[in-house]
Parts: sequence; C-alpha cells; structure tokens
Amino acid sequence: MAYKASDAIETIVKSGIASALENGPRQSSELARDLSLAEPPLRVLLDFGVRIGLLERMEQRFALTQTAMTMLPLIELELYTRSWHSDNDSLSKVLSDGRPQDPMADASQETRQLYDRALSGFTRGLAIAIRRIRGLPKKAALLDVGGGDGALASELVRLGVARQAAVLDRPYVRSHFERRRIQCERPELFSFVDADLANPDGLGKHFANADLIVLSNVVHLLSPPQRNRLWGALHNGCPPGATCLVYDQFPVSQDVAGGGSISASELMIIDWLRCGVIFDLSVDGQSEEMAACGLRIQDILHSPILPGKMIVSTTG
Repeated sequence: MAYKASDAIETIVKSGIASALENGPRQSSELARDLSLAEPPLRVLLDFGVRIGLLERMEQRFALTQTAMTMLPLIELELYTRSWHSDNDSLSKVLSDGRPQDPMADASQETRQLYDRALSGFTRGLAIAIRRIRGLPKKAALLDVGGGDGALASELVRLGVARQAAVLDRPYVRSHFERRRIQCERPELFSFVDADLANPDGLGKHFANADLIVLSNVVHLLSPPQRNRLWGALHNGCPPGATCLVYDQFPVSQDVAGGGSISASELMIIDWLRCGVIFDLSVDGQSEEMAACGLRIQDILHSPILPGKMIVSTTG
C-alpha cells in the first residue's frame, strides 16, 4: 500500500506546496491562502508529509527536510517517468516484444533539462564520497565516462579532486554540457568527447590521458559483451595504476535477498526493464566481471548519503 505515500508526494509537488516551501517554512493557513487550497485537507496532507519524512514541523510552520530539498529534482524526474511509462504502458510492451521503452530517448530540451537538474543534486553527494576515498591520484586528469552535462565533473574539479576533466558521452548531450561548462569558474578545464560506449575501441587516446576514470550510473545500460569490451579497453588503454571508479544501483544478490524485503536498487530493476535493459549483477558480481578483464579491485564502498555502491579499482 506504499503507493499511497507516492500519491501524497506527487500531490505535494504538483500542487506547488513543495515549491512554496523551498523558500522557507510556512503555516498551513499561508499555503492554503497563497495556493488557493482548502486548509483542512491540506493540514492532513502536511501532517502525513511529516510522518513519511518529506516535511518537518517547526512549531506551527512546515518545512522541507534537508533530504527533501536534495531529492526534489529527483522526485520531479520520477513523476515525469512514472507518468510517461503509465501512459505508454511500457512494461507490457517490453514484455510483449522486448523493445525498449525509454522516456529519455527523445532527448528533447525539456526532458534533458529535467534529467540534468535531477542528477545535479545527486552528483554533489557522489563527488563528496569520491573525495573521501584514500589513495586517489593527486589533482587527477579526470575522464567522466557517460558524464552527461558534466555536473559530476564540475563538482570534482571544484572540490580539488581533479585538475581538469573530459566528459565522454553521446553527441546530442554536447549542447547541454556546453551550457554547464560556460557557467564554471574555469571553463577551459573542461572538454567533451563524442562517444558510443557500446563501441569503445576508438577511445584509447582518451583513456591514455586519464588517471582517474569515473563511470556513474552507466554500466547498467550496457550488455555483458559491451561491458567486457569496455573493461578491456580501460585496462589496456589507461596508464598503469590509474583509478577506475564504478558507481551504480547494484541489485542485491538473489542469494542474500530476503523474501518481502526490497531496496531502491531492486526497484531500479523495473525501470531498467522498461528501457530494455536486463541488469541483474550484484556489486560482487560486477567486481568479478571487472577483475576477469584485468582490473584490480581495491574496495567496495557504500556511502550513507548515496543509495548505490561504488567499486574502486585500478588498472594493471
């Protein structure tokens, strides 16, 4: 019955309540007046928002929790994809013919901006988690594989983890990268590489120039043969001792998953399936796959501020 909590969150966002609370705590009477809402049901909804951790109460006022402030862009993206998949009957179509049903495939301006905004908040937490890893190359030359508009790369440069950054992604992402790049304090430190990760053979010169390679939420998009080609290309193309970080929402192994217990990572399996991707590797399974291709696994990390896990590896 947890979908009812999702319905409440959706209403809090779509009604404008969340946007109003981004500007600071408000009383229910103020929200009712400014948003033309009926206060008695509004108060019930706000109280429920407190119970599920979306809101907090400050005497007679309500505010977004810090987690909600960070997650709002992701929630908006989830609402968009949920509506798209529902209207499109995606899961039934994939089950019928196996063809991908990906709401991000249109790459429209509106869709891409929604996606970039959602990941920007997430990447700040990931960048902090990466900075805390011991033994990273000092002032690294970073290659962000599948780095989108460069949100993570810009954070890693800003935090001093990297001295320069190249973002490698699909050609249509370049315009979104350029919009972010010109807003950076030192745009000359960033570059973009048009690439197809399904065919990494021509990327050797970019791997050779990097001593820190990051793949965030990328590996689940690739088939096993494509992943193995990528691991091989990284192992053979990167300088010896380069650090390769792989972050993703790895499902829990079926051997350790308890009946009736499910995590955010397991829920991602359905999203991936809608998009025509079957990714069922646990973090240990992914580590074994990388090691078989020559990468040396150093550690597997879980951050309290991130839902996924990160594999730390080095090249031979």
